[in-house]
Amino acid sequence: MILYKQCVVNIQKLENWIEDYRKQGYRLIKVNPNIGRYEFAKSNEGEFLPKVRIDFRTFDKKDAYEDYLCLFEDSGWHCLYGSRSNGFQYFEQMHESASDDIFSDSVSRAARYKRLSTMWLTILVPFIPIAVALNTTGVFGWHNISDPKTLYLTPGLWEMGGARFWRAFLFETPFVLLRAGFGGFFFVVIIAAFLYFLLKAAYLYKKEKKLR
Repeated sequence: MILYKQCVVNIQKLENWIEDYRKQGYRLIKVNPNIGRYEFAKSNEGEFLPKVRIDFRTFDKKDAYEDYLCLFEDSGWHCLYGSRSNGFQYFEQMHESASDDIFSDSVSRAARYKRLSTMWLTILVPFIPIAVALNTTGVFGWHNISDPKTLYLTPGLWEMGGARFWRAFLFETPFVLLRAGFGGFFFVVIIAAFLYFLLKAAYLYKKEKKLR
């Protein structure tokens, strides 16, 4: 059974979603969080169904990542999916005697949201000066589009005919959308989305810390 579910912030909600299927007798066997793809297999009667827990952490060095995985292996948790640069690390129980969680307390559990918040901040920051610079240079000029023809700058475009017209028209249209201000709107939406993810992760971090 293949299902799709994206996780950009709320890791606990995703864990609960996976747990719901585990209780129905399904084991998570393959993950591709980049596209939100989760593959489950129906378990046999009496088969041990491992719980799944998720951490968020990146590593600059391969040795540090390997030590990280060994620490969880020693605690009875196997890495189902992850890499040192991906961020999301999926762990499953190796045996029934393993602890129910990969975190020892709410502080360490909350720290994954702090790292996630930092990641969104890192992505957000470069977009702001780029958007400001493009707007300053007039690329995102909010033009009056009552006459869209004025936004097409190809000489003699409207006198062309047939395939020549359509080639020139379709080639320039993306640039027209930028000049009309749609590019600026796109940047505003992207920045707002990243800011929301950043603030949501920061909120979840504070909320988790209060549970200790």
